[in-house]
Amino acid sequence: DVIASADEPTLEEADALLTEVMKDGTRVGVPPSLDELRQRCARELKRMHTTHRHIRSPDEYSVTVSDVLQARQQCAKQDILRKMGNSE
Repeated sequence: DVIASADEPTLEEADALLTEVMKDGTRVGVPPSLDELRQRCARELKRMHTTHRHIRSPDEYSVTVSDVLQARQQCAKQDILRKMGNSE
């Protein structure tokens, strides 16, 4: 899995994990029911390999950060350090 910015191109099979639920302090749309949430959780757990679902000593699940987000993070760090009067 790759953590990427919403404005980056994605793979066809990629799913957005974050959705807008609040805007200007107001709820957007109808929240999912408890049953819908349970079904989603069960569906997502089934997608994971069984070795990642073990309670004790599960296999590590590899997640990477996109190059774009890494570059943005580095720029943000440099901006903060510059504002503080430091340089890296």
